[in-house]
Amino acid sequence: EKPRAVHGQPRKKTSNTRAPESPPSTMTEADKSFDKLQFALPVDENNKATEVRILNFSRPHMRAFHFNWVAFFFSFFAWFAIAPLVPYLRVSLDLCDNGNWDVLTDPRQCICSNACKRTLQNGNILNVVGAVAMRLVMGTWVENAGPRFSMAFIVIAFALPVAGIGLVTNAAGYIAARFFIGGIGSSFVVCQFWSSVMFSKNVVGSANATVGGWGNLGGGVTQIV
Repeated sequence: EKPRAVHGQPRKKTSNTRAPESPPSTMTEADKSFDKLQFALPVDENNKATEVRILNFSRPHMRAFHFNWVAFFFSFFAWFAIAPLVPYLRVSLDLCDNGNWDVLTDPRQCICSNACKRTLQNGNILNVVGAVAMRLVMGTWVENAGPRFSMAFIVIAFALPVAGIGLVTNAAGYIAARFFIGGIGSSFVVCQFWSSVMFSKNVVGSANATVGGWGNLGGGVTQIV
């Protein structure tokens, strides 16, 4: 049957097929506004900086860079702060075979035999155990909480055992304090993660090396201080 004419024009045949619909956009308003941000440093398609400018403190890339290595520096400063104080601690904790400060006037006079050395060795071992255990935890933590809050948590939380070691009066307390202080070594995980999410693959190696190297200086500076 021929299509009927309407007002002198033949009626067009209609099709039962529908044009494919485009998939709904998954971008939120926050994503769209983020794409429009202007950065002080050139960035790639993921908004990661493609340059490292040491003397630049602009947000977010270089400010994160400097906060990152400074926090890492103080973490390692605290982590290694006990080692140069051991000659004094072993006298104060009465670990020396020939007495404490009531008898000795110089820490070099301390005779540290088997029991004394065992206490110091156990403290060193548990210090590393604490660092390894907390690094395993922090690997998952930083992926969920983000590097800023993770680094802040490490610096604040583990400052307590660092300060608390001054209240230790015996060998068991010394070993326990060394274990908890070791947890601050997990800042290395956050340091490298933070740098990796801020810088593109063409400079992320240099960025990681710089923040890691400058942060590790804390372990050397604490020997001087």
